[in-house]
Amino acid sequence: MVFTTQRLQIRRLTLADLDLFHKMQNDQQVMRYIGGKVSSYQENKKDLENILKFYNTPKNDFWVWAIALKSNRDFIGTVALVKNQKGEYEIGYRLLKTYWRQGYGKEEVMGLLNMPLKNCI
Repeated sequence: MVFTTQRLQIRRLTLADLDLFHKMQNDQQVMRYIGGKVSSYQENKKDLENILKFYNTPKNDFWVWAIALKSNRDFIGTVALVKNQKGEYEIGYRLLKTYWRQGYGKEEVMGLLNMPLKNCI
């Protein structure tokens, strides 16, 4: 577990998340905010496998975690903390459309802002 909020658990992604990860990444409405490109199941599997490799990379500046509901541990999206070319950290998140407009984005971003960086770096 990376951190928790009132309703959410932020944890490392696993290959068990692939089906819902693909559903999210293959949704044109979700992806429109990041270029609009949807990907095939195989492309998303490769993307997820690459994300998992970063967890064991020393001095990693690329973190992507699963967002799950505390109530049932269901995967609902991802949150990322990434160092850009200017050396600044950027936060991004994606949610399955079913979970839009329920305050989850704000909740997980506020949780991330309050998390000590030593938890992930």
